[in-house]
Amino acid sequence: FFLKGLKPLVFIVILTVGLQMFMTPGEIVWQWSFLKITKEGIVQAIFMGTRLILLVSVTSILTLTTTPIALTDGIE
Repeated sequence: FFLKGLKPLVFIVILTVGLQMFMTPGEIVWQWSFLKITKEGIVQAIFMGTRLILLVSVTSILTLTTTPIALTDGIE
């Protein structure tokens, strides 16, 4: 059930990781024509992908284990 919540996120994570790898300037690891992957881009991509997955995971755990009334009372 928990992994099903991450399924819609796969496209967003892949898009974010790809953009981070190709758009971040730094030491070039791989290059083909105008596309280049940098060492800093790989590190940024790992951090951003992990952040997105953790954000959705923690939010999913919170909403699955807490009733809507308790969440409303906590926000209030």
